[in-house]
Amino acid sequence: MIIVRDFEQGSPEWLAAKAGLPSSSNFDKLVTPKGKPSEAWENYALDLITQKHMPDDKESVSSFWMDRGVELEPEGRQYYEEEKFIDVEQVGLVYSDKKKLGCASPEGLVAVDGSIEIKCLKGTNHLKVLRSQQMPDKFKPQTQGVMWICECEWIDFVAYHPVFKKFIQRQYRDEQYITLLE
Repeated sequence: MIIVRDFEQGSPEWLAAKAGLPSSSNFDKLVTPKGKPSEAWENYALDLITQKHMPDDKESVSSFWMDRGVELEPEGRQYYEEEKFIDVEQVGLVYSDKKKLGCASPEGLVAVDGSIEIKCLKGTNHLKVLRSQQMPDKFKPQTQGVMWICECEWIDFVAYHPVFKKFIQRQYRDEQYITLLE
């Protein structure tokens, strides 16, 4: 049974609630997209321990592209809602259960058993997605992690760019991969 907390993503409450917990956006530091243990796991584990005991001792991780993604995400969500004729429930933070062994901050929950992940990539990378007609493998740990934590059967990967054609691709649970994340 998932637990949903409605903190604004990026707020001090949100940061405090996820301090010390593995989160879907960093699951690539545990398991690679190919299902192998990540070489980054040890540093990630040490970072989580530090966050848990010293929540204020963390670096601000931001970049132009991350800030742009945050800015464009509402447009991407609106595009998805209009394209699919469905409402997206925005949530702040989701825990897998009362033990709070992992968390996710999906761009939204959809219907009874779905979610969305919106990526607002730079033009070159967005065009690569359009050309391949595939979600890039590097997002597999995050999308499978969201499905695990949020108990979803599917997630719609949305590549949104304000200039270029948009891209939506449904991904389904990979139980073998989710077991590796657990």
